[in-house]
Amino acid sequence: MASEVKAIQKVDEDLPLKDQVLATLRAKIGAIEKVGKLGGAVSTTPLALTPDLDAILPDGGLARGALHEVVGPPGAQGAAAGFAAALMGLAAKDISDSGGGVVLWCRRHYDGQENGELYGPGLAAFGLGPERLLEVRAGRDHDILWALEEGLQSTALCAVLGEVSDLSFTASRRLQLAAEARGVPALVLRHNSQSHAVSAAQTRWKVTPATNVTAGYDMRWKLNLLRCRGATADSQLEDWQVEWRDGRLHDSRNRIRTAPRRFTVAAEAGQRSRYPTEPGLAV
Repeated sequence: MASEVKAIQKVDEDLPLKDQVLATLRAKIGAIEKVGKLGGAVSTTPLALTPDLDAILPDGGLARGALHEVVGPPGAQGAAAGFAAALMGLAAKDISDSGGGVVLWCRRHYDGQENGELYGPGLAAFGLGPERLLEVRAGRDHDILWALEEGLQSTALCAVLGEVSDLSFTASRRLQLAAEARGVPALVLRHNSQSHAVSAAQTRWKVTPATNVTAGYDMRWKLNLLRCRGATADSQLEDWQVEWRDGRLHDSRNRIRTAPRRFTVAAEAGQRSRYPTEPGLAV
């Protein structure tokens, strides 16, 4: 398995930017569909995270046909990206035996410089090898969100993820409806968010790196569930530690749960470090 993520294919640079993105997306999805499709029978079973997390979520796991947000405070965007990759890996693993299991990851052209390039070995640890990952680059948040909508129309993809700074309620509502219609999860990884606006996402996760105190546990995160549609106030989750090992998420020891309180909107997301210096950084 190659350790590096495949480079984006060249398209006609004379085309408008959106047409370039569409041409790239269609070409890559077309190649995938020659190998296999998910077809119309998409599982409605929620993605199993950990026993404790599943018990808190209204659907008994992470809803597939829904939009989910992942944010990180300043300096923790690498950890947030790692957790998002873990969720995408779970979605791909569930149906990999059917010939599907391909994830669409949309980034802006400058995300590699500002937030770090995708790291092949780290992605492979989540089951997202080159054969399971379709990377598309675009210029603006608007183009990323549009590409996610297009990806959600394809029967070749099991999940989509996009990195953006801003997400309006209208855009989030469109993604939520598209995810519901297709029955696959859509994730938005938010960078440098300056807004606390309400979105249509079913969940919003704040992710920070957790101290790695156990040998062999290389990917451990501290989670705060900031928003969960359909949950009750006593389902609030703060500073909940999980780790990735043996191809799945596990509840960590020494996890902390605070007293119940009402859900709040997402905290401001900061810029991710370009270098893998913080624990939990995998991409």
